[in-house]
Amino acid sequence: MQIVTESCPLCGTELSRIKFHEIQGKLKEEEKWRVAEQKKKLSEAEATLRHRLEQEYKKNLQIQTDAAVKLAKQEASEQLKQIATERDQAAKKLKEAEQREAAANKQAEREKEAAVKLAKQQADEQIKKIGAERDQAHKKLKEAEAREAETRKHALEQAEKKYQNELLDQRAALEKDKNTSLLKQQSEFNREREALQKKVKTMEQQLQKKTANELGDGGEIDVFESLRDSFPNDRITRIKKGQPGADILHEVLHKGQVCGKIILDSKVRQGWQN
Repeated sequence: MQIVTESCPLCGTELSRIKFHEIQGKLKEEEKWRVAEQKKKLSEAEATLRHRLEQEYKKNLQIQTDAAVKLAKQEASEQLKQIATERDQAAKKLKEAEQREAAANKQAEREKEAAVKLAKQQADEQIKKIGAERDQAHKKLKEAEAREAETRKHALEQAEKKYQNELLDQRAALEKDKNTSLLKQQSEFNREREALQKKVKTMEQQLQKKTANELGDGGEIDVFESLRDSFPNDRITRIKKGQPGADILHEVLHKGQVCGKIILDSKVRQGWQN
């Protein structure tokens, strides 16, 4: 009895076929294990890289956001200083108007005895004018305070808006990186699908080139064999090729006599003919 041997894939030693297959199986299992380990390491490396990129993105975003907030605060501070200056000027004018009002009252009191009527009239006009200036100064002061509040609100809104825009840009960058990977996988899938569609189309074209007789031959043989097996006592014959009409003639026999005929056609027909 001849023993079939094979060479060891590692050292070249001759081994029995059974031993050879055992070693070959172990090598395949080790190769599968190594491939799985490499895939696992690759997946871990990819996750680590993605996490690092996300951390860098967040860090850069925070730096840009802090810079934007700092700039907005500086601009708001400058505007607030300007408004405060205007407010101080308005307050100064108010104080001066009040001082002039007090001085006018004193002047009117001193001149009251000499020219009571004239002094009172002039004093009233002066007081009215000073009162109007005071009211105007109050109005400007309120307007300055309102602009200060509005400017502070606008600065905070702009800083928040810029932060949100930076955050959206960061998310869009991460989403783009993810979509690039998905598009690559989709492209590979589309190429495989197009190849399969092309193969199916080629097979359909080859099938369309076949004649009705070619398409019907296989079915005709299957029907003929099935009829002979199912009705062994009847006379079942195939009609010769090239003759018009059906493919199989089934003559039903009863006590050796034909009592009926059935014709069968297995070709691909475009229409029915009696």
